[in-house]
Amino acid sequence: MREMKNSCIEFIGKVPLKWGITKTKYLFDVVNGATPKSDNPQFWDGEVCWITPAEMSENIREIVESKRTITFDGLNSCGTTVVPRGSIIISTRAPIGQVCLAGVNLCTNQGCKSLVRKEECTQEYYYYYFSVQAIVLNMLGRGTTFLELSSYALQNFSLPLPDNVTQTRITSFLDNKCAQIDRIIEQQQSEIEKLKEYKQSVITEAVTKGLNYDVLMKDSNIEWIGMIPEHWGICSIKYWIKSIESGVSVNAAYYPATEGEYGVMKTSCVYGNKFSANENKCVNVDEYDLVSCPIKSHTIIVSRMNTPELVGACGYVENDICNLFLPDRLWQISFLKGVSVKYLWYYLSGSNAKFYISSIATGTSSSMKNISQGQFGSTKITYLKFDEQNEIVCYLDKLSDKIDSIIVSKYVLIEKLLEYKKSLIYEAVTGKLEV
Repeated sequence: MREMKNSCIEFIGKVPLKWGITKTKYLFDVVNGATPKSDNPQFWDGEVCWITPAEMSENIREIVESKRTITFDGLNSCGTTVVPRGSIIISTRAPIGQVCLAGVNLCTNQGCKSLVRKEECTQEYYYYYFSVQAIVLNMLGRGTTFLELSSYALQNFSLPLPDNVTQTRITSFLDNKCAQIDRIIEQQQSEIEKLKEYKQSVITEAVTKGLNYDVLMKDSNIEWIGMIPEHWGICSIKYWIKSIESGVSVNAAYYPATEGEYGVMKTSCVYGNKFSANENKCVNVDEYDLVSCPIKSHTIIVSRMNTPELVGACGYVENDICNLFLPDRLWQISFLKGVSVKYLWYYLSGSNAKFYISSIATGTSSSMKNISQGQFGSTKITYLKFDEQNEIVCYLDKLSDKIDSIIVSKYVLIEKLLEYKKSLIYEAVTGKLEV
């Protein structure tokens, strides 16, 4: 067993006796990013990759291309610098501490800083080191409007200093082990997507074909619905709607409301076609009088304005939540007696209905679409007896619970794998794990 010593750096801890401790500035130059003036569109679509923290948030280890490129004139105009391939890129504005390697020569905006090697060292080793230091780097952020990690703080950040042969050996070990872990994670994510697709297909099949495969079928005369049981009918959903309400947008904090506080729902409260009460923002006290449309039980919340993929996303509300309110982008739909609200929610969650609603949404922006109450009300639904609706709901509830339970277990496994990966990297780059 190797002899260890105290590094005297809390977030590094003990390191092997022969290792040193250094600072970023002795191994790397810290290069700031910048953005060209927005009134010069000719600076874009150029020859050089231009990176922002948004692209780093996709957990890409090595960036070789970017969503935007910049011309050399643009670089000169804003004083940014092209950093060489292999440089370490760190996001230094919230969220602080995202890390990637430059797979090509590139430049960044002002939300990133680049570490350009000036002394012989293994950049991939220090990429791994910085990848597990996000919490520490975030604590060093300063600012009132938003947190930012300064060049000074990054230059003086403490680094372990094994010899170059050891750096290379640790890098090779982590490349191999992390690749194995990533493959397992990718497999779990693929299985999750397949389970979600299977769930969607089962829901669509149940609400358009029923549960009895032996019944006679007929053409619904609606292309996206297809064949339906002979004893079912088709009608517009508007004939079952009692009311459609929406709230108002108010100023709110970024954190959710607690007991005794008012909260306004975020559009993401119906992401995944489930209503999540936790997806809300705490309303500013001086705007309590402005809120309207509290969350009511046995209603469906619908996103009337969203991306083309998410417009029309909906969630079923089981219980009243009197301190939570809707914004103007969400509808709360109440229905007449004689129809199962949960059946309608399952129907609207099916892939056929979602495809139809997305197809009728309008808007000048390709990234944001809207549906009107009239458009929504014209959506065709299957009409069947109340008892049969409830039978389908019971079947889908049980199946959904089973599938969701498997999905949750896979998410838990992914979280454990990510934690293990992070722990493995930390133990290796600080020498606590001998490789």
